[in-house]
Amino acid sequence: MNRIIHPIRTLALAAALVLSLGALAACGGDDTQANGTDRYFAEMMIPHHQGAVDMAEIALERSERPELRELSEQIITSQKAEIAELEEALDGDLEGVEPEGMGMSMDMMGMGMDHGMLRSAQQFDLAFIDMMIPHHEGAIVMSDVELERGENPGMQDLAREITSAQEREIAQMREWRTAWAQEG
Repeated sequence: MNRIIHPIRTLALAAALVLSLGALAACGGDDTQANGTDRYFAEMMIPHHQGAVDMAEIALERSERPELRELSEQIITSQKAEIAELEEALDGDLEGVEPEGMGMSMDMMGMGMDHGMLRSAQQFDLAFIDMMIPHHEGAIVMSDVELERGENPGMQDLAREITSAQEREIAQMREWRTAWAQEG
């Protein structure tokens, strides 16, 4: 049986084979970008976010201001989701990567506070804001270091999201603080 070879069909099949092999190679190789800064960012952002969740849960119990309660609910929801994302990254892209410090103290990261003192704070709403703003600022500093020195695209995207959300929340809390401090 003699078959006629069609050059266009042969060329199309060869191109499809090359594209398929390229796609398989991209899927099969472990070319994930990650370094020690990415790992440390993820490891430290989990307890950092948990601290914000803890403070926000206290606010749900103690604050009588609906806007602060709404912000607290947003913090709890968004930061619990980010904690899950960070934990997934530690078990995925960042698994096996040795952490490398960010050159920051716990205070610089906004983690040197005693959140439990909110339970007995006299002017709760102002005390909450006075603790949450520096806490958020610490997350922004951590995110800045991640963006400067990290390599993992997922961690860098998360760092940008954290910065954007927390800058917005800080601006809102500063407005409230000014208004509420004038109330007395």
